[in-house]
Amino acid sequence: TAGGGVVELGPGVWRLEKQLTIEGDGVVLRGAGSGSTVLDCPQSLGDVYGWGPGWSWSGGFVKVQPPAARIEKLATVDAVVERGLVDMPLKLAAGATPPRAGEWLELSWFNDKGTDSLLLELHGNLMPRSAMGKELRDSDSARVRTWVQVVSWMPGGARERLEELDEGIGTDQDEDRPAVGELVPSGPHGSLTIEAPLRLDLRPEWRPTLKRAPTIHDVGIEGLAFRFPETKYPGHLKERGYNGIHIARAIDCWVSDVATMNADS
Repeated sequence: TAGGGVVELGPGVWRLEKQLTIEGDGVVLRGAGSGSTVLDCPQSLGDVYGWGPGWSWSGGFVKVQPPAARIEKLATVDAVVERGLVDMPLKLAAGATPPRAGEWLELSWFNDKGTDSLLLELHGNLMPRSAMGKELRDSDSARVRTWVQVVSWMPGGARERLEELDEGIGTDQDEDRPAVGELVPSGPHGSLTIEAPLRLDLRPEWRPTLKRAPTIHDVGIEGLAFRFPETKYPGHLKERGYNGIHIARAIDCWVSDVATMNADS
């Protein structure tokens, strides 16, 4: 409630029997060092909350994520934008609030099922489709997600550059035409500039989508160790959930000087 701060754990062994959740910005969980402060977790997440295959790749006894909130579909990209660029044309969703300078947005790519060109691209166009697995090829969820920070939003359509070869330029009938390079308003369309270059092309067939989603920022976990009981490996997707840290929808967060003993993930 103070808007952040440091929660200090001194040297010694601290018993942790259920998830510790950090939902507030600017909170740092700090031990006296990974060799001095130990979080002893005698049970798995499956023991505490019930087993499921999801513990194999998610969940942790210390969980960093923002409180649940509505995710708003903001816009789509319906043109090809090459990786390395920072400008992209957008079409805003109906009723969406335009992007604001400085805010972080979630950008997602979806596979074009049947053609699977996104999956092929992600595998360097070297792996045959049959080797990717039916579950992966049939999935409707986003295959790639990343955060982008907004630099600026410019409403309007494409910049229309008029042909100076038009013999009518300069006559009275052309007084209402836009000047060369002028931005022509075009409903929900506009241009977004982001802070860092794209790492993957945007293509219409990959349905690039921007969403406004809750985030958590400036949270740190440092100077401590997790200790789980030594157990026999149960096999793929059968892990019990001896997991240390789970971080979701995080911006500018960190983990430093953290050790894990006998963890699944």
